[in-house]
Amino acid sequence: MAGNEGAVYKGNTMREFERLRKQSSSSSEGRLHWTKDAELLELEQKYNRLLKQKEALSKKVNETSLLNQLQYYVEQHNEGEFVPLGDLAIEDNLFKAVELVKKKKLMETYNAYRLTGLAFVLLDDNRVRFCLDTFYRGQYFEPFYMEIQLQDDKMKILKHTIPFFIPLEEIHQKYENSADIKELLSVVSGYLKAFVSRRQQCVKFKEGNEDYSVENFYATLAFDFVKFTLKCSSDNFPDFEVKLKYSSLNETLPKNVDLKCLADTDGQDVVTDDLRANLLSLEMKEAIVEFTGIASQSSI
Repeated sequence: MAGNEGAVYKGNTMREFERLRKQSSSSSEGRLHWTKDAELLELEQKYNRLLKQKEALSKKVNETSLLNQLQYYVEQHNEGEFVPLGDLAIEDNLFKAVELVKKKKLMETYNAYRLTGLAFVLLDDNRVRFCLDTFYRGQYFEPFYMEIQLQDDKMKILKHTIPFFIPLEEIHQKYENSADIKELLSVVSGYLKAFVSRRQQCVKFKEGNEDYSVENFYATLAFDFVKFTLKCSSDNFPDFEVKLKYSSLNETLPKNVDLKCLADTDGQDVVTDDLRANLLSLEMKEAIVEFTGIASQSSI
């Protein structure tokens, strides 16, 4: 038996599978059990794998042929030449060829988006699931997802994980054509990155340092309005009530800064103007660190 065991794999797998199956049918019950559990079972699995590979290759060859026929027909038609449809005359084949062209365009788009932090997966029924990654200062944060269905020249957002405060419906109405999908994803991605930037600025800022601390911190879910009390470590520096307002959800720096000095000191107007200028031009922690670092070294 050991000699025959090695011979099983030397011939054609499919032919050997048929031989063993016939052999098992005419064998005794004990022999049948051994064959099915050993040689026949293993070859049956291998046989099924080969069938699947054959089916996949046949499908790929057929799809490539249909795609090439459609591309050739379109090229000749654009040049004013008449050519027969061939296999495309069958409605199912024509439909398959059109779907293949759509998938090919989507893959070309995918390869371009991979370089920009966007990725997507092709689904059934002309649906595409996009993954929009977010980063802040080189650090990766959570991804957001959008599932879009392409319908002729239009696209429909089926589901998503985009935060509710981002005006997705408004963006979609502006970029609703399939040709505008790049612009839509770029705009949405910009909103997401701005949101993560504002949020992470607050996280870093609240950590404080030896020159300042933060109390009574409040922020909206979108971090487009932030309020806190700034306390400087230096006795020469007054506390401030600070309010930061962002005019748009795709901005990372505030457009309006309201400051209220909580102590009546000389020169507070100059100090207030300096602090406001920093908060309008620098990220939160950088603005406060630069300001409190200078202020703590001088008397007001």
